[in-house]
Amino acid sequence: MPSAGAEPRAGGFRVPAWYGAALVAALLLASEPYRGVRHDALMYLGQALVRLDPRWWHNDDYFAFGSQDQYSIFSRIFVYAIQYLGIPTAEMLALSLGRLATFGALYWMVDRWPPLHRWLGLAAVAGFAHFYGGKSFSVLEPFVTARTFAEPLSLLAIAAVLRRRKAWAALALALAFLTHPLIALPAALVIWAYLMTAEDWRWISAAVAALPVFLLARAGVAPFDGLLQRYDDAWFRVVGDVNAAAFVSEWGYPVYVAILGYAVVVWLAAWGRTDPLSRLSRVAVVVGPVCCAVFFYVGDWRHNVLLSQLQFWRAIWIGEVLSVLWVPVLVLEQWRRGPVGRMAAAAVCAGLPLVQADMSIYGWPSLLWFTLWAVLSLRQVPIKPGVLRLAFAATVLMGLVALGLHCWEALYELRSAFRGSPLTYPASIPFRIPLLTLGVIGALLAGWQRPRWRMACGAATIALLGLSIWQTDQRTAFTRFVEAATPSERPFQSQIPLTARVYWAGKGIAPVWFLLHRPGFGEIAQYAGALFNRRNAMALQQIGPFMEETTRRTTRCSQLQSWMSRDYRFADCEAPLAEIRLDCARPGQRPDFIVSDVPYPLPREAQWLFRPRDGSTPTTYYLYSCAAIRSDTPTHGGKFVP
Repeated sequence: MPSAGAEPRAGGFRVPAWYGAALVAALLLASEPYRGVRHDALMYLGQALVRLDPRWWHNDDYFAFGSQDQYSIFSRIFVYAIQYLGIPTAEMLALSLGRLATFGALYWMVDRWPPLHRWLGLAAVAGFAHFYGGKSFSVLEPFVTARTFAEPLSLLAIAAVLRRRKAWAALALALAFLTHPLIALPAALVIWAYLMTAEDWRWISAAVAALPVFLLARAGVAPFDGLLQRYDDAWFRVVGDVNAAAFVSEWGYPVYVAILGYAVVVWLAAWGRTDPLSRLSRVAVVVGPVCCAVFFYVGDWRHNVLLSQLQFWRAIWIGEVLSVLWVPVLVLEQWRRGPVGRMAAAAVCAGLPLVQADMSIYGWPSLLWFTLWAVLSLRQVPIKPGVLRLAFAATVLMGLVALGLHCWEALYELRSAFRGSPLTYPASIPFRIPLLTLGVIGALLAGWQRPRWRMACGAATIALLGLSIWQTDQRTAFTRFVEAATPSERPFQSQIPLTARVYWAGKGIAPVWFLLHRPGFGEIAQYAGALFNRRNAMALQQIGPFMEETTRRTTRCSQLQSWMSRDYRFADCEAPLAEIRLDCARPGQRPDFIVSDVPYPLPREAQWLFRPRDGSTPTTYYLYSCAAIRSDTPTHGGKFVP
């Protein structure tokens, strides 16, 4: 058992900084390629664009009612990068800077580790998928949001505290709060808990910092007034549909297995160590579940507005990152402990991907299996050779299951071109499987220790980095055009008034906001602020029938697409003619224009031929006016007739 304060041992490994950094960068670029502005990046880029051109957005339900952007400085700064560099360059540069800052903070945390542990730990962070709270939230996202910079600032604050540089920690934490309060708050809680347990319990007095929140709540100052409010039934019903993943009770049991797995890895890896990082890591994996329990009470049960919006459960992101950082330490230390330790190391390698993926029914048994063998190794329990051989065979089977599931997931993503977010290159598939990639990284680090192999290992690393850089930009041709189109290249500008609301079938909100510069209609991304804004939630309720049908069709289409090919034409993916007529004739909320690649027998305002620059098949998009469709729609007694 390691002595108190012991650092992980490395057996005399020497790894040049450039070599380790090249391996980590190659793995990160290959495992998380850039696929354009998508997911939450849509909202953050949209918020920046409306600052550049404020003429068009007032009729859009996302912008009209305000959003959590008012509590972040991100879009106010990012707008200058977009203005002077353009969308593609600004996005990729911001993403690169955020990633560099994140790994810089992590390196600062582990720079006292031996080189082998340090670089394998950073490679593990680069190679693992970092989902928490289900598949809707993750760390080190491959697109740009305020989290891209709030995460490294939070990690820098933690690293500074570990170095006893509290002034620098306070500065980094303050900047993180200005960038994304919901990401910075967990870091503040972890730091506070660590200081109480590691330095002085009197740090509990820092809780008085929450007193102004109560005073502002009593004064009715937004958003603090939400502390004294509950979601009403209508609002919470919409929030439960749109933001279900933000509530602990809505998570599936694999998510809880993953949270427990993070804690088990840290406690096993840091067993017997009392150095600052070990203690803080143990604190972090405890704070996360505690915050989940608190949120369950105040959010899922009590429906408190402000406390639900603060999303305390996000504290698990810090424990997740730190646990992955410790994985190589756990494996290497166990491997050195003899036959039982090697069995434990193999069980961790085979079982952890199943636990961490939070998607598998194999999570519970995998967690119990590697925990059992790690504890047996740490307790130095003797095991008969025959039992070890049988256990090793079962572990190999577990590893094959993990490989199969990860290959299946990567193939599914490769086949799906839904909303411009696929893996488009088959070369990316191996890099999506940590069980393979970390083995390759470890072999290259080990090979560098032999002088006669250094040239070959260096060449392989440079080739790997070159391959990663070559394939990291995996945007579709349409996504590239939407992000880079000049004003003269934008279609339908003379046919669509600036304030007209547009629904672009099958392409999401990106082409409406970024290509047309027009208000959108009927896209779920426009209602991401329902948790924070009642008016946004009620606007979604008004277009519920339209959203239900388009969501159902889009989901079915994406599933079919993942099973077939990208050049398919399924009738199930196209809105029937009668449905288009109905959408335009609905009373109340409806789109003003519809853009589709389907040539319906309806009056057309214009058409646009998109010619991809990658040699793929051109696509014609047709612009339909709902006013013209209504006048062309057959009716009987004032009612619509399909």
